[in-house]
Amino acid sequence: MAFTAIGSLGTAQVKNATPGTDPTLAVDITISPSRAVAVGRLVVIWLAADSIVDPAESGSSVLYTRMCCHDDEDNVYDTIAAGKVGATGSGAQGAIFISRLRNALTTSSVITVRTQQFPAGTTIARAISVEEFSIADGMIWATTTISSVGTLAADPAAISLSSLPSGYEYLWLHLLAAEGPETDTYTWDADYTQITGNGTTGGADDSNMHIRGGYRIASLTSDTVNVTSDTADRDYQQELVAIAEIPLDSSFPTAPLLDDFNRADVDPLNGVDWATDCSTVGSGAIRLCRILSLRCAAGVTGSHGGQWRVATYTGIDSEVYGTMAVAGWLQVILAGSGCANNGTADGIAALWRPLEADGMPIRQHIDCGQMGLTGEIIENRFLVWYNRIDGNKMGIQHRTDATHFWIDIGSGWEWTGAFLNFSTYDPSLYTGGKLGMVLGDAIVRLDDFGGGASDIFVPQIYRRVFG
Repeated sequence: MAFTAIGSLGTAQVKNATPGTDPTLAVDITISPSRAVAVGRLVVIWLAADSIVDPAESGSSVLYTRMCCHDDEDNVYDTIAAGKVGATGSGAQGAIFISRLRNALTTSSVITVRTQQFPAGTTIARAISVEEFSIADGMIWATTTISSVGTLAADPAAISLSSLPSGYEYLWLHLLAAEGPETDTYTWDADYTQITGNGTTGGADDSNMHIRGGYRIASLTSDTVNVTSDTADRDYQQELVAIAEIPLDSSFPTAPLLDDFNRADVDPLNGVDWATDCSTVGSGAIRLCRILSLRCAAGVTGSHGGQWRVATYTGIDSEVYGTMAVAGWLQVILAGSGCANNGTADGIAALWRPLEADGMPIRQHIDCGQMGLTGEIIENRFLVWYNRIDGNKMGIQHRTDATHFWIDIGSGWEWTGAFLNFSTYDPSLYTGGKLGMVLGDAIVRLDDFGGGASDIFVPQIYRRVFG
């Protein structure tokens, strides 16, 4: 059981494009694979682009939502690394996307990487490179942590990852996004196999972008990539991430349904099964949830609502899930603490974000990671890109080795991504807690909420549908 590099599926580049209107100012770069790719294979996409950071929204979590990936075969892609360097309209940004194919690709399939043009009319040079990897049947990937290094007008800095869990063989993925013409050359790190590069040319050097990167399959807990420019010093953004191969659990969910909300309207949710204050976890009783027309909705007080289940669960093996009945900003939370209704909630969360009027985020997605006493995810481990419809579901499954995220987009529950449990995600830190949700606006509706301690994890090696 190991990762295997299959080879390049092709590259593409574009100097500029007319921005679309759905979403606002979106610009696409597309590619069709050079060969067919079977279900279960890993497809990895490297992206380099001009920096499009908005000074009014310059946080890294916001920037991540300005770059996404999808295809026309209904596969689900995750962002596992992203970053930027430089000011608006200059500098470089890049991202690494991955998909464990649930549907095969053909040479007629189209993979689309979407970025945002900001401000309007700005030249956004972009380049992508696509590689294929195999992974054993019944196994999936789990990300670790992300290292990002930006360099302005200097040789690319060395980039490192360290303190990863031992006992895993990792697929190390490195990205170098450079603001300069495709003709630039490099002395590459000898430990890494280079991907096929591509980029734009013509005009001023800094009006171009090119993509470089590499990969390594090795059982290491730390590594450093050091690339040297043989040409001029440019603006560079680098990313380094390592993913592990782990078994997939046999099913999701195994924990029971807790509330279908099929009862009379009430505001707030009752204080028998749902906490109506924070007397045991904090203080203040504001912005609760309610039942409205047989579904959970934000309460009438405040712009959003959140509540914990009264009962806590105990055990590393645990789950939470819910149905996104009506579109809107919605979280489900596992291993919760703090106060679910006043922005001090902590725990592991899946946060579904809708497409907003300004075109940011660039596509509907789920943030997957840890909340940090803010009520929102402060440490994204990856983003899951797909366009949901009412009735789709999302859930979290915590196990000893990794935390898994699941979605149901109409054909049953499917795994879509995982991160290894270590450091701030050490399983000893999440051996129980509260289950809860946050509904972030007045229109969102939640249905069929469930979770709690679940069956002990038993690896099952078999073929199933993957996201």
